[in-house]
Amino acid sequence: MLLAPLVGCERFESVEERIREQAIGAATAPHADLPPDMVRNSANSQRSIGIEVEPAVKRKVRETLPTVGWLIPKVGYEIVVKAPTAGFIRPAGAAEEFAIGTMVESDAVLGTLEVFLSPQEQAQLATAKEEADTIMNQALVTIELAQGQLERLKSARDSAAGTRLLDLEEILRKARVAYEEGRDRLPYLPEEPYNGAVKLRPIHVAAPISGRILQVHASPRQFVTAGDPLWTVANWSTLWLRVPVFQTDLSRVAAYEPDLTILGAHQALRRSASICPRPRTPASAPST
Repeated sequence: MLLAPLVGCERFESVEERIREQAIGAATAPHADLPPDMVRNSANSQRSIGIEVEPAVKRKVRETLPTVGWLIPKVGYEIVVKAPTAGFIRPAGAAEEFAIGTMVESDAVLGTLEVFLSPQEQAQLATAKEEADTIMNQALVTIELAQGQLERLKSARDSAAGTRLLDLEEILRKARVAYEEGRDRLPYLPEEPYNGAVKLRPIHVAAPISGRILQVHASPRQFVTAGDPLWTVANWSTLWLRVPVFQTDLSRVAAYEPDLTILGAHQALRRSASICPRPRTPASAPST
């Protein structure tokens, strides 16, 4: 549809052209109320050449702001799993490698870390293990002796036996406490026999959240130190759209009520989001 206000047009360059246009009805003779250099087309002339005229209407047009954004996971839904201590990382179970894109559940074992111990640490752990064994054995002997004497004194009826009975009960309680303390140390100490090297139990590294493995930062049987990244696990069930907007363009965006049109490869999606401009951002730097 061609919309054009027909106020007038310029005169034809020659009289022959004007006569020829008038003959086919495309132009009319000049009106007396028009300037000498203007002509007016009649309704029939407009219809003959396919011109349609409508009154102009004033309306609001939505302003658009083309920009580029990217999808990001929610805060806390993308976590980098790091090594708790130095050692050699191995895949969990019978797996031979770490696969990117694998779906894992929360607390699922991602891999096993074989703790590395220096010679000095091995000697210290072996000494601590022997001390724990000595404390437990001494406590067992004390408990056995005190228990036998306690049973014999319970049958005595004199006052001296009563005092001795209280002392034996106190010794028995202390021996049991010492035995329990030594036993509590065993899970953190190496197992015997040492076979020439002191080794701790492997540490199972678990997934902190449910999601997929996005990145693998270590190879199987690689040596890692404490704090080295091992895997990146992300949950993409809910994603955020991050769109940077320059400070000078914020006035063009309806704060907290924008209407976003996301253009994809096959379709366009409309979404609503909130704009949270960062304060005191330079005009040349984009705000999110």
